[in-house]
Amino acid sequence: MTSADAQLRVADCFKGRLSESPYFVEYESASTTWKMAIGEIDGEAVLLVLHHGEDGWKPAHPVRIEAAGRIINRITDYYACPWIMPAVGAVVVSGLA
Repeated sequence: MTSADAQLRVADCFKGRLSESPYFVEYESASTTWKMAIGEIDGEAVLLVLHHGEDGWKPAHPVRIEAAGRIINRITDYYACPWIMPAVGAVVVSGLA
């Protein structure tokens, strides 16, 4: 659940209220097969968007979620930053099946 005034930042693309963005529509219309998993990048807990390729599921980019209690108040998505994953020191994907 997100707060009514949740903030969204899609790095290098959008910054503003989640309600003013086509954020979820973009994921629905993606041409790449994807799923999300909980994980860590260099020790920081994040959601990881995974893309399916010939070698199975691979982390494509992180999404930071900030919450107060059980309400999401900020989302930062790094899908437009392809340089992040090659620069990461350690990636842990939890529950990857």
